[in-house]
Amino acid sequence: YGEDSFAEFFTHYGGSMLSYLSPVFPWIGLDRSARHVYGKSFPHLWDEWQEYLVLSSAHYEISGHALTADGYYKDQVEFHEGDVYYSHRYRKKTGAATIFGFNKIVKLNQESPETIISTTSPITHFTLTGDDLWYAVYEIKESYPNTFNDAYGYNVCIRRKNLKTKEDTAIITAEIRTFTVSNAGVIYYSVDRRDQFGSYVFAYNPKTGRRRQVLSSSFLINGIRFYGERIFVSAKQDWENLSIYELMPDENADGYTLNELVRTPYLEYLVDAESGKIFFTANYDNIHHLYYFDLDEDQLYKCQGEGLIRNAAYNPETNHIYLSGLNNAGFDIYRRELKGDRAMEPTEEFQPPIPNMPADMKIKEGNYFDNLKTLLPAIRIPVLSSDNEETIAGMYLQGTDAIGHFEYFGNFLYDFNDEKFLSNLTVSSKLFLPVRKSISYDNSGDDESLELAVSRPFFHRLQPGVSHIGGQVSARLFDNYDRTEYIPQLSARIHYPGLQAALSLRTPIESRNFGSNMDRQGGYFTGTVYKYLHNSHLNLNFHGIYDPDNPETVFPVIKGYDDELGARRGVVISSSITAPLLTINRGLWNPNIFFEDLNGSLFINTAIPDEGDSQLAGGVEFVVDGGVFFLGNSFWGVRMAYNIDNDFSSLLFFGNNFSW
Repeated sequence: YGEDSFAEFFTHYGGSMLSYLSPVFPWIGLDRSARHVYGKSFPHLWDEWQEYLVLSSAHYEISGHALTADGYYKDQVEFHEGDVYYSHRYRKKTGAATIFGFNKIVKLNQESPETIISTTSPITHFTLTGDDLWYAVYEIKESYPNTFNDAYGYNVCIRRKNLKTKEDTAIITAEIRTFTVSNAGVIYYSVDRRDQFGSYVFAYNPKTGRRRQVLSSSFLINGIRFYGERIFVSAKQDWENLSIYELMPDENADGYTLNELVRTPYLEYLVDAESGKIFFTANYDNIHHLYYFDLDEDQLYKCQGEGLIRNAAYNPETNHIYLSGLNNAGFDIYRRELKGDRAMEPTEEFQPPIPNMPADMKIKEGNYFDNLKTLLPAIRIPVLSSDNEETIAGMYLQGTDAIGHFEYFGNFLYDFNDEKFLSNLTVSSKLFLPVRKSISYDNSGDDESLELAVSRPFFHRLQPGVSHIGGQVSARLFDNYDRTEYIPQLSARIHYPGLQAALSLRTPIESRNFGSNMDRQGGYFTGTVYKYLHNSHLNLNFHGIYDPDNPETVFPVIKGYDDELGARRGVVISSSITAPLLTINRGLWNPNIFFEDLNGSLFINTAIPDEGDSQLAGGVEFVVDGGVFFLGNSFWGVRMAYNIDNDFSSLLFFGNNFSW
């Protein structure tokens, strides 16, 4: 319906007080504005969009023989010494809000998949030379100027795995956009320039450790391929799309210059170079196809076949092209015979984009106070609760400034029965990252408390192994400010493909010398492990508890019991196996509620104190996950348990976080 219609819808909806009711009943808010602008409600617009997609893709077809059928993202395809290799990114959901991500390089040996690389970090590019597989993975680096990622950014680490010895070695880490490797084992990689738009290209010899710059260009290099001793790239100037060039040796310098091969206003992305053919994808005529440029004939060809192609690799011995092609499950690998028809480059002229700004629009530089003006709450949800004992009304508010230095959320309520204001508010700050600060106030219960917390990560990593080490120090004033608790805490996370683990140690301390009405020192150790099984997962939890001077209960209520242990020292151990049982994917628009999957769990847990009776129970849970009122991670479930005291219990529960 166009940008103008959306702008009108945005204005109408944003200016309506009825928009506050949209999370519960979209018919009153969202649909009212949609009917005003489009003449149809969102359910009708959704049906119309689906019908358009079906009609527009009615003739979509992938020609070729499918070699895989597991979908998701197959980003790159390589043909090497008779075998096809491809990178595969996919996820496996194994329970309510539990997902495992996998990043692999797979070898299709006689059309049977074999995992060569499995890692926890996304794979950006890979190539093969001789017995070596070279691949690049993302890695985290500190000191990037941002707030949305806590001042962290990403480097790329190029690794080499020998296919015979299985030795896997990190070679070089830098801000690498793309790379390739010559037959002599020299890595050629591009790095974005910081002084202007464009790239530097470096040649790095892992044997000698010597690096030299071979190109400094105003072109951004986004793909590199060797064909014999020749180097081809996909590159672009500012305000252009990628085109195909060759790096030609510079006779006047020890480096290269760019020579135009295929350059159009459309997007050409280099995917392979083999047997005198430079393969690339392009969106000529608004249709995504595979093309190749024949170096011997100096002629462009369009490959026969339909479908959207993400990547390709050519086998000259059999004249087969292997494709990463789109289907309704994602991308899969296809094989077909290479046939090409002569094609002409599009003749459209390059047209730099023209900013669509009104002539009377004035832009001026703001100051930090202008940023703070944006702290007005962006999320405003009315809250109303009433029963025989109390009636509460108010608002849930959440907001952040434009830069992201401050964020807040909380409830602001009024209790009509007790005639008092109730609130819980948390304000966090990202000034001086990666140190994070927060302060929380709560008087919504019987107690009034104030808490200040400061945390900092010490170590971050995306590759397998220890992925995070962090520390936090917090101070909490509670029990109507009669007690002051200081809590230093250390935490760590470990991850491997299909395995996630977390450890934490916190030691709450109270002292009469530092504002509390008692002396106390405790310790809590927590360990959690998630292990992927076939379409399911195993969860193990361990809690060590030592808090002998705490007047409050410190053991959690375990499944199968109504009350917690009264001890102050001991352990809690739990384990479960969880799997999705049924895909539902149905819901209601009014009121807004969505059901995703029915998940089942078998569990057993125990609480063992240092003295006295223990608790032990096992049972089964059935949980439906989904969303309610536009909120994610909502759960509806039933739990049946049997404990060591021969008591059977059942429980219906609902929640929108992990606390239940």
